[in-house]
Amino acid sequence: MKYIAVIIFIILYISAFSQDKKEHVDILARLQIKEAGKGNIKIRQDSSIIRLLNKYMDYCDNAKGDPGYRIRIFSNSGNNAREQANSCKSKFETAHPDHSAYLQYKSPDFEVVIGDFRTKSEALKLLKTIQSEYPSAFIIKTLIGFPQL
Repeated sequence: MKYIAVIIFIILYISAFSQDKKEHVDILARLQIKEAGKGNIKIRQDSSIIRLLNKYMDYCDNAKGDPGYRIRIFSNSGNNAREQANSCKSKFETAHPDHSAYLQYKSPDFEVVIGDFRTKSEALKLLKTIQSEYPSAFIIKTLIGFPQL
């Protein structure tokens, strides 16, 4: 009886996680569908292009954010680096409450990065305003959080 219960549990567990994968909408196939009153599109291409497109869509589905830019204002790996990073983060947040600050640990450094910018020019505007406070600040390319809707 226990054996059957374990097997049923395993089957339910596997089936629950097997439904996690998203189905991709085949945009190329949708473009070629004939609809009344609309033009016809015929796409001729190598099958490797479709595989590459599906691979890219898988990558985008698994991404933890959008590609963008942030400004690194602090990085240190000393004995009290965490306390210094927290101090730097809180100092920035009180001086600039309209921009978000993040404390990150990338072995062996504690870093403070600020902002969620889609373009480098947006990050450059803020960098110019804080350059006097944080002379060693610079722009980094990273994944940023998804924008609030």
